[in-house]
Amino acid sequence: MFMSYGSENLVREITSVVKKVVHLPGDFIIRPGEVASEMFFIEQGDVKILADDKLTVVAMLHKGDYFGEVAVLTDTKRTSFVQAETICVLVRLKKSDLDRIVQSYPIVKKQLGEKAQERLSQLEAVNRQVSQRTSRRMGPMSQHLADDSLLSDEESKSSDPDPEENSRSS
Repeated sequence: MFMSYGSENLVREITSVVKKVVHLPGDFIIRPGEVASEMFFIEQGDVKILADDKLTVVAMLHKGDYFGEVAVLTDTKRTSFVQAETICVLVRLKKSDLDRIVQSYPIVKKQLGEKAQERLSQLEAVNRQVSQRTSRRMGPMSQHLADDSLLSDEESKSSDPDPEENSRSS
């Protein structure tokens, strides 16, 4: 990816700070909610981006692709599952190094940001579809379960002794 900018200095800066990591098939490389401290470039292997249900494949990424940029660029927590499909050799770029490098190469940040927004929109759309499929499968039962859950919570609250009352009687 960085070779396409035609800057030997950019390539030198990147290659001086990256580290290779290996993941086996089935490894979760990224999970939603994790703090983003790095992004990855695929040197060898395939990974899949998964929806919230961990079953629906949002995208397959291969040699030369990258991932993990969404949360790194937006300073948010991870938004999706990324799982190794095959043995993967990944090149890890730390957020702190990326932040420093893009100060000198704003076009890199712009293009990564555009791709990140595109991927985030795609993930959100797939997760909405998964959620709709799940609620359709559950049908009226899902509302019944939700109602029972609320009732159970209210019943347990009313049957619990008042903690303040107990502390006053001691």
